[in-house]
Amino acid sequence: SSGINAEYMNKIRAKLLSKEQGQERVEKMSKLRELKKYGKKVQIEVQQKRLKEKKDMMDEMKKIRKGQGGNMDFLENGGGKGESKGAVAGKRNAKDKKLVLEERKTSQEK
Repeated sequence: SSGINAEYMNKIRAKLLSKEQGQERVEKMSKLRELKKYGKKVQIEVQQKRLKEKKDMMDEMKKIRKGQGGNMDFLENGGGKGESKGAVAGKRNAKDKKLVLEERKTSQEK
């Protein structure tokens, strides 16, 4: 009778093990799904940010084309990816040019 008992216990052990493995597999799959969802969400946010930056840049270009001045800083800093020292220097140069042009106009009017 002990042989039957051991055989039965082995079957139960195998069933429990397969159940446990199945549960782990399900958990892994759900974690993967969650990671994919999160990755997709981040990807969409990045795409939306890029589209917004592009739209802003195009709006500035339209303003410049129409002669409304506009902000030309985006040309110096490579499409709006944070302000570098070059962008600050570019702003300074643009303001200096504007000032020089205004001084010339006032000196010509005199």
